Amino acid sequence: MSEYISIGRDFRFTKIDAVSKEDALAQILNKGFLPLLILRNYLKRDRLLSNKEAANFFESLSFLYRSTGSMTKSLHFLEDRYDKNKIKFHYQNKIKDFIDKEVRRYITSKYQKRLNLTRDLIKKINTGYTLSAILKGNKFDDITIGLIESAERGTGDFVTIFKRLTNYYTTKEKYSKGLMKELAYPFVLMFVALSAFLVFLFYVIPTFAKFFKGLKVSQATLNTINLFMGIKNYFVLYGLGIVITVAVLLYLWLSNFKQIRNKSYDRMATIPIIGYFFRFSYLKWYMYEVSILITSGKTFESIIKQLLDNMKNEFFKNKFTIIYLYLSTGNTLTESLSVSDLLRPEDLDRVASAEIGGTLDETFMLISQEYEEIIELQMKVINKTLNYLALLFIAGFIIFIFIGIYLPMIQGMMSIQG
Repeated sequence: MSEYISIGRDFRFTKIDAVSKEDALAQILNKGFLPLLILRNYLKRDRLLSNKEAANFFESLSFLYRSTGSMTKSLHFLEDRYDKNKIKFHYQNKIKDFIDKEVRRYITSKYQKRLNLTRDLIKKINTGYTLSAILKGNKFDDITIGLIESAERGTGDFVTIFKRLTNYYTTKEKYSKGLMKELAYPFVLMFVALSAFLVFLFYVIPTFAKFFKGLKVSQATLNTINLFMGIKNYFVLYGLGIVITVAVLLYLWLSNFKQIRNKSYDRMATIPIIGYFFRFSYLKWYMYEVSILITSGKTFESIIKQLLDNMKNEFFKNKFTIIYLYLSTGNTLTESLSVSDLLRPEDLDRVASAEIGGTLDETFMLISQEYEEIIELQMKVINKTLNYLALLFIAGFIIFIFIGIYLPMIQGMMSIQG
């Protein structure tokens, strides 16, 4: 479910958990209210766990499942680990009892989301639900669901799959944290520069204008001051409009209005460096999943169908639909991949050789590992590029403010002396 915000005719805001906008509207109407507007809250993450929490959860599950061989037993062990309130020590001292209770409560609150997920898994697995179906209901992404299904329907090797999921979420966390770490310093400088720019526009320039107003200064000085006063007026006039425009565009992007986000993905995929990063970051996991499913003895057509059942990204869904359609008409896997234009030419040659030699599982695994190495290198390039662009932007800010402060001062002083 997702969170929606309903705005009533009396401008009262109401939060609703619903599977769609239509479902949210139906819930509001059933309560007897007529909403003016219903918006999805994109600031709230649908998925229960963060990347770091998910990595910890699957890592613990892989160790426990390897030891117990039972999903239910593993989950019960996890529940005991996350719920510290079950463990109670009674000291002959009320202060120690109080401190112990508060410490256990605090630790349990840190694990609360994972505890809720674990209890939900235990409850639903006991009623016949599969692990993949439960995780899908908790808004885990299609790669997670696909990898879990590859173990459920194929190999049964949950330990390896849980380890790969640990790596998957650890990598996502590393990329997001790495990008934030690389850009933290430039963004702090940008914030300081923007603050200085606002002080410059709204305090320094008006002060200069008042100072030189009663003095006989050159026309060049007056022109410079008028230029910056004009920038100030335009900033006030259009600043709010720019903020509103950016907010509207951001909402349209997040809501995928008229498939704008999907069309953007299609265009990004054709850009040399960004396109490869976008493709390979998904393909390395799809290739790994294909390798696992081939090992389990499934046909290519059924493997692609299973991938499509869980796929949410429209770009890859279109590509894999083409592959599925060509496979269903009797074409080979190499021919189908070639028509979809999904893999690089050198990868297609490797798949063609492997299809003849019967080593497709190993080949897709090697392609997955190679894509992972490429992403590591491209991530470093992207981080450095964004860092340099941010520093260049800051340098422009500093030069602009320097010229704006000292140019009128120098011109004015020279004209007064003259």
